[in-house]
Amino acid sequence: MNYHLDLPQTGFVTPKRVQHYLSISNSTMYQWLADKYLPPLYKVGPRAVRFRAEDIREFETKLLARTAREG
Repeated sequence: MNYHLDLPQTGFVTPKRVQHYLSISNSTMYQWLADKYLPPLYKVGPRAVRFRAEDIREFETKLLARTAREG
């Protein structure tokens, strides 16, 4: 599969794309979702869920700010 490393400015992205973007495993993603660390998934079809790109970008900004404060 060919994944772009960047996210679109708006819209929905697949969980797999977010995993690649954040460099996390499938189990880490679902643990973070259970812990409410990651933004929620949205149901976009009977068997499809997606993240909002805007939510992931905001999450990344907060994560980088927290890392900078602690670092």
